[in-house]
Amino acid sequence: IVTATVRGHDGDTTAVEFAGRTLTVGRLAAEPGTAVKFALRPEKIVLRKDAPVQATLDAYTEVDLHLCQMMHSSILAVAAGVPTITIGYDAKNLEFFRLMGIGDLCFAAKDLDPERVFARASRLYDEREAFAATVGAAKRRLSEELARFHAEIVALMAASAERAGTA
Repeated sequence: IVTATVRGHDGDTTAVEFAGRTLTVGRLAAEPGTAVKFALRPEKIVLRKDAPVQATLDAYTEVDLHLCQMMHSSILAVAAGVPTITIGYDAKNLEFFRLMGIGDLCFAAKDLDPERVFARASRLYDEREAFAATVGAAKRRLSEELARFHAEIVALMAASAERAGTA
């Protein structure tokens, strides 16, 4: 995460100056001369709209830290094991992050404090191993719950077939 100075806007992009270089980034809601913080990634990852699931997950693994707002993007990043912070626009964002044991990484879009988000993102990058352990434990727990549920459904179907005399 870097601090840059906004130089100007051109349509859907904003020019910022960082380390003596001018970079073009997505449109930022900031006036020229304003200092802004953002995540810097030297290369851009581009996926086709119809990319296979594994290719999509593989692309997410190339990211060091993921900051997003869309639910599906956060699911894919967490599934790929990428430390992720989401700006939650709905209860489903927070509930997914709670389910995965990382509820503290979901920030409500309403009354958002960007400084708090960036501070947490900085710490999260240093806590990548703890993030991986927490998400890994949640995945194992959910997998076990799914296996138990599946076994229960199979047992109920067998019992129903037996009662109907079709076993």
